[in-house]
Amino acid sequence: MNLSFSPPEAVAPVVTTVQFHQEASSIILEVRAQPSLSTAYFTGFVSLSGNRSIKLRPVKIFICEDETGVHAENEELSLFGSGESVGEAIDDFVEAFAATWDGLKDVPESALTSDALALRGRLQKYIQAE
Repeated sequence: MNLSFSPPEAVAPVVTTVQFHQEASSIILEVRAQPSLSTAYFTGFVSLSGNRSIKLRPVKIFICEDETGVHAENEELSLFGSGESVGEAIDDFVEAFAATWDGLKDVPESALTSDALALRGRLQKYIQAE
């Protein structure tokens, strides 16, 4: 997955950009007057292991930039991604979502800690179809 964004030269208080990620997937990026603090909404299909995919409801991703790079996070899910660009950070976040779901979805409840079970429930609310 390679994502790239070209923010407008002069940024208005809020500018919305739609970037297609994969077939039937999109990212809506809200660029604010302070572009280092933006919000993205990812929706669409995410690839899992074994040539499987899941369709997600919109996942809100907070985007921030500092001297170490660009970071994408969702505090509710405790998932993070990072990269040298917004696209790389969101790509890394989406991969973290897929890997976390792949690792939790088929584990019996009795084998999960209460935290892992709660995380699986929070992830599941974003999954529209598998």
